[in-house]
Amino acid sequence: MKIHRILIFAAFAGLCLSPAFAQVQITNYTTADGLPEDFICGGIAIADGNIVWAATNIGIARFDGNSWTSFDTGDGLIDNYTTAIAVDASNHVWVGTEMGASMWNGTGFSNFTTNEGLIDNGIRHIACDEAGNVYFATFSGLSVYNGSSFQNYNSGNGLPTDLLTFVCVVNSTDIWLGSLANGAIHFDGTSFTAYTTAEGLTDDNISSIAVDAAGNKFLSSFQGIDVLNADNAYTTTYNNEDGVFAPYADGIYHNYVQFVHVDVYSNLWALVFVDYLDDGAVCYLRDGTWHSITEADGLADALVIKLATQSDGVAWVATGLGISKIDIYVGNQVLNTAEINISPNPASDYIEVSGVNENTGFTITDMCGKVITGLSLNNGRLDISSLNDGMYLIAIISGDSLKTLRFVKE
Repeated sequence: MKIHRILIFAAFAGLCLSPAFAQVQITNYTTADGLPEDFICGGIAIADGNIVWAATNIGIARFDGNSWTSFDTGDGLIDNYTTAIAVDASNHVWVGTEMGASMWNGTGFSNFTTNEGLIDNGIRHIACDEAGNVYFATFSGLSVYNGSSFQNYNSGNGLPTDLLTFVCVVNSTDIWLGSLANGAIHFDGTSFTAYTTAEGLTDDNISSIAVDAAGNKFLSSFQGIDVLNADNAYTTTYNNEDGVFAPYADGIYHNYVQFVHVDVYSNLWALVFVDYLDDGAVCYLRDGTWHSITEADGLADALVIKLATQSDGVAWVATGLGISKIDIYVGNQVLNTAEINISPNPASDYIEVSGVNENTGFTITDMCGKVITGLSLNNGRLDISSLNDGMYLIAIISGDSLKTLRFVKE
């Protein structure tokens, strides 16, 4: 296992970093470290306990912090070439392929195809909500699995287009879909609303979507990252003119964003890859400044595919030549847990967070890593009555210090 330590500093023309140097640690994993294959085509998912699942072109693999364990069709997986992976509220692992979907329950696989009700066997992306529903984006529309049956949506029952690339679930009545040629589509559980270039987007081909705790939506495309606010109004676009992408050795800038993600500390991540240049980077927006990590810094490969983050914000990046584990929080102080208390825990209506002040920020995620929006901390009290029962993480941020704690809603 190779470990690289790097310092990100203002050595790139046009990129202005904050005065403090940001230390980053990168650890790369390949077949030499136990992965079954280096091409992580289906992406990464993080299960409870920061167990990492990787979806490759010859099956999937689980990392327990020490070693990788592989699973393929010989173990019951529906197909070895994967296209997507996600973890649901019950800690079950869902895998998308061109032949249907598989669900790992901890002991074996259950397989789902059009015979079981899927709208299409070709899965483009999978997402889960805290209520246990699983969402499948396909080129034939959207399938929603409630644990026993599928509800399907396509252009015949209100969906603006069948060509879906991505699904981002805030909750069961706040779902965002990426599409080809029809922009970002909002689904409230009943009706669909499309947001396109007519509403200010720079591109109608959306590759991925992420939502932060304030309700801002980040839409990636080959024109950069469009931002919709909490009211779904277009506000801005992050592109090469904003420093989202560092210039590379040959001085080329580009806007080709393949994937966006918001971590537990509300940092925005962007994966950038331009196939005709064979050039790419992992970028992250922290404290208002964009930072970039490339192969020159130790990234496993320029072909960056998908990304997931742990409960402590550490990122796992799927690439064409293995996995890069990236910790951008090396050197940050950890808040003293003894000074911060959550009570009651478990709780049903509210939790009191002591040991914080009005300048303390927070983000809440479920155990699938999905950011929970619409919650606010008032005089140390957080209303959690709207949350579904289950375990959650609260990331508390104060200056350069941070801490993640767990609480249970019951």
